[in-house]
Amino acid sequence: MTSLVSSWCGFYGDLEEVWLGDVYPDNFFDHFSPTVRDSFLQINEWTRQDLDIIKQALEKYNVTVQRPVFESIDDFVDTNERLLRPPISPRDNTLVLGDHLYQLGLKYPKDPWRNALEKYKQSGSTIIEEKEGPWACVSPPCLVRFGRDIFVDYIYHKHVWGLVTEPLVELAKKFRIHISLFDGHSDCVFCPIEDKLILSTDYKKDYSVTYPGWELYWLNNNPVRDRIVKTIDSGFYDWYVPGDIQSNKSFAEHIEKFAQDWVGQSHETIFDVNLLKVNDNTIFSVGEDDELNEFLHKKGYNVETFNFRCKTFWDSGIHCLTSDIRRKGNCPNFFPDNSSGPGLNWLLDYE
Repeated sequence: MTSLVSSWCGFYGDLEEVWLGDVYPDNFFDHFSPTVRDSFLQINEWTRQDLDIIKQALEKYNVTVQRPVFESIDDFVDTNERLLRPPISPRDNTLVLGDHLYQLGLKYPKDPWRNALEKYKQSGSTIIEEKEGPWACVSPPCLVRFGRDIFVDYIYHKHVWGLVTEPLVELAKKFRIHISLFDGHSDCVFCPIEDKLILSTDYKKDYSVTYPGWELYWLNNNPVRDRIVKTIDSGFYDWYVPGDIQSNKSFAEHIEKFAQDWVGQSHETIFDVNLLKVNDNTIFSVGEDDELNEFLHKKGYNVETFNFRCKTFWDSGIHCLTSDIRRKGNCPNFFPDNSSGPGLNWLLDYE
């Protein structure tokens, strides 16, 4: 049986199967106070509606879409009975390298993706599930897959580097592992969109060591942040939701006390670089940068833009909301001049 897991690179090969995140059923919020619950239910409604549109668009391109399973609230609370952040961003914990899927650092008592994982196991795929230990210290968004080459951010992993080196040495038996400097989730810093082309924010200013000779397009705008700053009096801080929710003090206090890990730092996120490439001609985005879209159009891409209204609450773009499980094609080599075999390599590049 052919493995249902097969993906070497986020910009190489037509997308065939993907995970798409989701929010909790409304009854998971029944124990909250009415003022807090009503805000969560509104966010849920908007999020479900927008994700359903994305799901239908993916299926239009014959992509199989997997969603998380919600059976009981008990499967999603921590040891203090606190409701954990929903599996809205599968990319945070899931890494696919060829026919190996790594599910790393999940905090849920039960894996919400267990039904899909069981199918993959039956197809012959290798599934590695690690909640604790060295592998669980690896942050999938801080690894960038380029086929035979994998670039790993040192800065984000610095505090657990002694543990992270163990899985990296293991991966270095099959891949060329390059230790680099991204300082965070790579898909909020830059996006390789095709061979020899990278889109980048100014969070990283130099690629001469990591990707020498590649064309760079610099994103000079942050239209999401600019739009929101103009619409509210208090400025734009860690999270933002349209409408009256932003002025709900009870809801804001709940987030501050019990759900800080549900939100991010959306004021510094550039959603336009957080893209999902569906095939050689199609890119999905939840951004609002018309200049970038025009550049991609001139490169031959159709950019399908989706109105994900709560992106600045979940701090998630389309790349975060998904995880590509299977793409067409074998393992590519984007650096043919590098004749070295698998190994571990320090790239002393610039931030």
